[in-house]
Amino acid sequence: MHIEYEATDLFGGEPNYAWVKRGEIKTDKDTSDLALVRRVKKVPAWQNLRCRTERSSDGITLYLVGFNMICFTIFQEDDNATQKPNQNNP
Repeated sequence: MHIEYEATDLFGGEPNYAWVKRGEIKTDKDTSDLALVRRVKKVPAWQNLRCRTERSSDGITLYLVGFNMICFTIFQEDDNATQKPNQNNP
């Protein structure tokens, strides 16, 4: 399993995308929501800041308290069937 994240700024309470930081984090399938939030908060250097979280069916949204910033996360299952075969080994 991996988490795709997208951190950006807010303008008028809506995502603005004046700047954006995107990436991906590998994780175990049985990781708790709290552990996932802590791992995601490390990436944009929010680990010591308070966030309000909203859970949805496909991820968690983090709202940085006191700042106009947001981080969207989407949980993706790793699917071995869609991975490309190794080109070096027939």
